[in-house]
Amino acid sequence: MIILNSATLFPDSILPLDIFEPRYRRMLSEVLESGRMFAVAMRRSGTRRDVPMTVACLGVVRVCVEDFDESSNLLHLGLKRI
Repeated sequence: MIILNSATLFPDSILPLDIFEPRYRRMLSEVLESGRMFAVAMRRSGTRRDVPMTVACLGVVRVCVEDFDESSNLLHLGLKRI
């Protein structure tokens, strides 16, 4: 799951993401080797840590392009609210 400060994924919408943090690059590598799906949630307001809201959206990676610095740009299609 990716937890974002001010963006969320909705069913039937596309969320462009730039993946550059090592923990998310590792997660993306595993996602691409398996079902290409992961959830996106907003960070719960008033928390300093990555605490997700109680509702998220499961999505599938539609397109992923790796950059020269090992970061990735992807389009994530929302499938279902979870």
